[in-house]
Amino acid sequence: MFELFGKFYPNQKLAELHAHSSLSKDTVNGLSPERLVRIAVEVAKIDALAITDHDSIVGSRRARNYARRRQLPIEIILLQRFQHQVAMWWLYILSKISNRI
Repeated sequence: MFELFGKFYPNQKLAELHAHSSLSKDTVNGLSPERLVRIAVEVAKIDALAITDHDSIVGSRRARNYARRRQLPIEIILLQRFQHQVAMWWLYILSKISNRI
């Protein structure tokens, strides 16, 4: 259950879909993947977390393994953010093509 603008939503799930851990190359003084999971469960009380570190899936895997070992009530979504210019260029082209289909 969560509250948004004074209205309660009892059967909704919450997810954070863009979080960077200390393993992301652009993060300074970031939190470890394990600490992000603990905060997500204990403080934010969200149901799913995606760690989107730059050019690496290591943070997502560490978070998932940590949550599984501790049997925490959270789903870890394995994602990464691409920073390579070639990958960004191809994703841009694909998005333009898909809009025309």
